[in-house]
Amino acid sequence: MALIEEYRLGVLDSRHPLVGVQRLEAAFQRLCDVAVGSIYALGQSEGGGQGVPSTKTVTILFTDMVGSTELSQRLDPKAADELRQRHFSLLCQALAASEGQEVKNLGDGIMAVFSSPSAAVVCSVAMQQAVERDNRRSVNPVGLRVAMSGGEVTTEDDDYFGDPVVEAARLCAVCRGGQILTTDTVRGMAGRRSPHSFVSLGGRGLKGITEPVVVCEVQWEPSSHPDPGIPLPDHLADTETSALFGFFGRQRERALLDDTLKNTTAAGHHVAFV
Repeated sequence: MALIEEYRLGVLDSRHPLVGVQRLEAAFQRLCDVAVGSIYALGQSEGGGQGVPSTKTVTILFTDMVGSTELSQRLDPKAADELRQRHFSLLCQALAASEGQEVKNLGDGIMAVFSSPSAAVVCSVAMQQAVERDNRRSVNPVGLRVAMSGGEVTTEDDDYFGDPVVEAARLCAVCRGGQILTTDTVRGMAGRRSPHSFVSLGGRGLKGITEPVVVCEVQWEPSSHPDPGIPLPDHLADTETSALFGFFGRQRERALLDDTLKNTTAAGHHVAFV
């Protein structure tokens, strides 16, 4: 209010060249400074500080599809694209279920970020289980490497920078297919909230990192549940149809096929058109 009053007085005194104009210019400049500062502060409070670095504590996860280059050379382009799309679809489903956020696609893998270290561990296991389950029915099975690290990072323009990013990337590079490696920092932060156990592998030297990094392996087992496929409507998902592998509710057709199979076994050759 004081600035507005000064501005008003400056306007009233603008008829005096030496007093009014000087007061008017000074008050106007101060009004502009306050307005710009207020707009900047508002943008920062609403998350509008695009491009302005900030820091936060997160868990970083990297994945890598094993043998992707060899597969892309062996398969025709369409088949290779379909395989890659199916692979990343599995990873994205695990991310969504664990409330992780994909930072970027790296071609052969992804970089993701989690606010919860235990959620990152759960996601890493879900990814491995999904890929292993998909490999059971795939003529071109693939391997998956997963690695994590956690700590304070710098965020800028929707990307993340800092030691945890470098550590996770370096760990992913030394992973074997089907393995999940993590720094001991993630194990400590996840604590008892993690449903999966860790095995310490001791300190490891990683490229570009001065001090050895204490590394753990996350233990996981293949999912005991069969591939759920596409869920059926409630009126079709019963004990009769669940065992038919696609003959949903077609009891008459199934009976004909059963009779044909019995006759073929007992008497010789029969032909059935489906």
